[in-house]
Amino acid sequence: MHCGTGSVDGFKWIEIEPGIWDVESRLKRIFRKRSLLIACFDSGPIFPSDEEKLLGWQSLAAGMLSPPLHEDLALPSAHYDEWWVFENADQARKLPSYECFVNHGQWTLRTPAEIEKGLDTSWEKGCWDWLLPLQAQFWDMAFAFQPLAYIANGDALVVASRNESLFDGWER
Repeated sequence: MHCGTGSVDGFKWIEIEPGIWDVESRLKRIFRKRSLLIACFDSGPIFPSDEEKLLGWQSLAAGMLSPPLHEDLALPSAHYDEWWVFENADQARKLPSYECFVNHGQWTLRTPAEIEKGLDTSWEKGCWDWLLPLQAQFWDMAFAFQPLAYIANGDALVVASRNESLFDGWER
């Protein structure tokens, strides 16, 4: 099920039903040797265990930073997770602590106008306008920190990336 797709200044995004896309294996294959920052895990912060620290995971202000991605690396995941993929650890370290977007119910990159087109006419117009400042903050962060990809797994799976191969097989 496609909920929406779009592109904004070099970033392509897709929103689909959660759980139907194997994000983890795609990320590890496409972004091999890159850095993953887990900003939100099961709606909250995440800190590496002693075992994870031995594998190279680190705790940062914005979340938990992976060692370079590879096929055998286990990625902690639950529901209401938010991930950012960066070229390297130095770029990931620049991302500041922030209130994760995925924790805002119905987080999406679709515009309020697009959402309202599909609603029953009895819904009050403008009821999705609360998304606008969050989306502006997200795009400001994406443009400022230039991640290779962003993944939010909440009420929907929201994926944005500058690498279009991440979306291969999902455009219909």
